Amino acid sequence: MASLSDERKATISKYPIGRRLSGFLKRYSEFVSELPSRPSCSEITSEAITGPVKFKGADRLIEDLLLALQTLDAARELPPHHGSSNIAEAITTILGHAIAEPVNEESLWSAVYDLFRPVPPPRSNTISPSSHTPFLRDLHSDWNGEFFEDPLIGLRQQMKDCISGPLPYYAKTLVFVQSSGMGKSRLADNFGTTCPMINFILRKGSVGYPPTDSEIQQFMCQEMPEDLLNTVRSSPPKEHSTYPPSKAAIIWNHSVMFGILKASFKIFNVWVEGQTCTETCLEKLANIRHEEMKSSDTNGTGDTSSQKRIDFCHQVKQKACEIARSLVMDREWRKLFNDEEESAVRQAMGGSKQVKKLLSVVERLTNSLKKFPRENQSNDHLLVIVFDEAASLFSPSGLSRLDSGRYIALNRICSLLKDYPLWFFFLSTESKVEKILPTDNPIPANEGEVLDYSNVPSSQYPSKGDGEIKLRVFPAFVSFPLDIEDRSRMRNPVSKKEELAKSMADFSQPKHMAMFGRRLWYAYSNPQDMYNVARLKLVGGRENATYDSDNENHVFAALSFRLSLDPCLENSMSLPLVRTAVGSFMRVVISINQPTGNLHTVTPSEPILAKAAMEHLCAGNWSKSIRTLSQKLLQQGLIEKGLQGELFARLVLILAHDSIRRRAAIPGDPDRIDLGRMLTFTVEKFLTALYAEDHESISKIDP
Repeated sequence: MASLSDERKATISKYPIGRRLSGFLKRYSEFVSELPSRPSCSEITSEAITGPVKFKGADRLIEDLLLALQTLDAARELPPHHGSSNIAEAITTILGHAIAEPVNEESLWSAVYDLFRPVPPPRSNTISPSSHTPFLRDLHSDWNGEFFEDPLIGLRQQMKDCISGPLPYYAKTLVFVQSSGMGKSRLADNFGTTCPMINFILRKGSVGYPPTDSEIQQFMCQEMPEDLLNTVRSSPPKEHSTYPPSKAAIIWNHSVMFGILKASFKIFNVWVEGQTCTETCLEKLANIRHEEMKSSDTNGTGDTSSQKRIDFCHQVKQKACEIARSLVMDREWRKLFNDEEESAVRQAMGGSKQVKKLLSVVERLTNSLKKFPRENQSNDHLLVIVFDEAASLFSPSGLSRLDSGRYIALNRICSLLKDYPLWFFFLSTESKVEKILPTDNPIPANEGEVLDYSNVPSSQYPSKGDGEIKLRVFPAFVSFPLDIEDRSRMRNPVSKKEELAKSMADFSQPKHMAMFGRRLWYAYSNPQDMYNVARLKLVGGRENATYDSDNENHVFAALSFRLSLDPCLENSMSLPLVRTAVGSFMRVVISINQPTGNLHTVTPSEPILAKAAMEHLCAGNWSKSIRTLSQKLLQQGLIEKGLQGELFARLVLILAHDSIRRRAAIPGDPDRIDLGRMLTFTVEKFLTALYAEDHESISKIDP
């Protein structure tokens, strides 16, 4: 591999195929040593794929090679190997290099690169598991439906308020903080219909909508290639005898984020300059771009990126990789990160020739956009850059601990562009609020988390050593409305009349219940899919997860939707519980206290989640959940008890209610509640469940 180009070595080294192929070569040597003569590629592959067995061990040999191929992302796009001409061709090609005499290792690795270099495969071939297909199709359909514009109005107003303040600010960045299903991605996407937008979906390893931009996500999270790392290590700054790992990390983080932004601006500008400004206004330009970039449903799964989006992401990744590598090799760039004083890095970057080149690219792009007339003169922004599921940047490939370095580097570069009419949106659902929106007073590191120079947030001072004035960080955007479908119907005179005419029996129908709470529920066409997702969301959203009555997060989530629990904000120990509840267990943020990081939250009235919580609790989990509530939440002072006896009264009433609902359990499946059998009940039935059949309060009720 020594004579391979640096780019090819870097590409191959990202994959575990190196270790797999080494094992394969060893097994191949053992295989041929037991044969009287060296077999040809065609003899081995034809036998292993179509049979019958001619050479003992050939089948196992091919299995080893297939395991190696399956470690490549591109291998997932290949069909099953049995009887497949495509995989047979791949095996033959690699075997041809593997059994060359003498074995040419460089030729082998080059063959791997040529066969499976990470070119963007058509998204239509990347089909999610069949169980997710209806779910994604429903989300795609709802995504393209009518948009409720109230949050968009609020977002535009907050943007104006942010930049109109008297104090200087750090960057034109807005963080969307809210729990799952509240419409963060949809809001950012709709903003891009009237303002030109560059957006990347950075979701990592999970099914969701819109589909992830995997090439961009993988590049932004990859570790520094070994050849670049060796270059950095060989040139430590004067004050160090060896290069500190944290210093290498910060150089790579800033190089990657710098490359992503610069490449995005350059490639997007090529598209802008290709449009006709005399016939198109800025809003129409934004809409054209939005239509080109939006996901389609050509394969019926709801999980298909447009080919233009795939091509754009591939071009950005390729260009960003070139930029990042050239920056790391640049000694002057590496020197920018030698000074570790507060705000020193940002000040050093601001005066560097590399950043000046970035600013010239931004200048050219904004000048191109200014050529398009605006319909709305009150908006002073020309472009928005969106990073959806930005929390994936905290878990780079190869690391189990959280690392804020990439996100901090990206924010720092965004701060250098604050004088341009650009905005940056960061969206996140995961429970990393303290990192996605750092507090003015830093929160101590979690147990097992190491903070070093590479992942300490910027001090946000205007210049190095200026500890008097701190630049403002804009407050998070949390204003996502609930009950959207109900509000829409009640605003329409015709549908309002229909809603007011509904009977009590209609209130327990799935479609009616889905009108309340977050918009996510109304997207589902199959009620059972909706209920299954709700149950899963209450246990953290992980596949095959089950409710754990000993887990305080599970209990807090379920009982919050049944008893309306609130955390005790006076107890700082409740903050991790609240953050986790927002990030993973559907709790809704009302506001965020920026100096302290305290989240003011609420559990809204959501019938779908209330039913899901009821099913979890009624599956034999009520007693243990109450014990966990008492021992791990109430006794620790994490939960507000309210007025004396208030919480206990709510608990008793809910237990009585659930005992009645248990009678509506599905026959043969007592853990599931049949909504069709959940009819209204009389006061007598409720009091019987609350007290007893022979209680005097029951006997006095007229039949």
